Amino acid sequence: MAAGLSLEKDDFLEFKALFDKQIRKHHADKLVTATIQTDGRLNGGDFNLQTCQLIQFSGPWGPEFDAPLFNNYFEVMDCSIIGKTENHLRFGLRLKENDQIIRAVAFNVDRYFDMSNLSMQRINAVFKLDINHYNSSHLLQVIIVYFTVES
Repeated sequence: MAAGLSLEKDDFLEFKALFDKQIRKHHADKLVTATIQTDGRLNGGDFNLQTCQLIQFSGPWGPEFDAPLFNNYFEVMDCSIIGKTENHLRFGLRLKENDQIIRAVAFNVDRYFDMSNLSMQRINAVFKLDINHYNSSHLLQVIIVYFTVES
């Protein structure tokens, strides 16, 4: 079902406040802080193309049946800003358990991370596995959905 509404620009803030009040009144039990559900930690030996392809072909993924997300701690070997808008990061990450270096990318990081400070040593990342198809080569790539810097 769809609904429409027209408002005068000057009335928007009042509407927003009243709408928010009603949502909180009727759905307070469902309003929680933002959470990301993951499928847990991915073992070091599972960071490979075979695992990525297995996940991709195990779909279909979509609403109510999201593709798997994982979370791991990584040591940051290198980090650089990429993209025309300079709001994406490319990482070289190391898994401590097997010294494997993993290429990763995080998009639109400026929404939750201070891009002026890239001196981090360790992150906790929520990610999905992906295949980077470039010049007829197929390389494993980690797509970071969210990360926090660990001390």
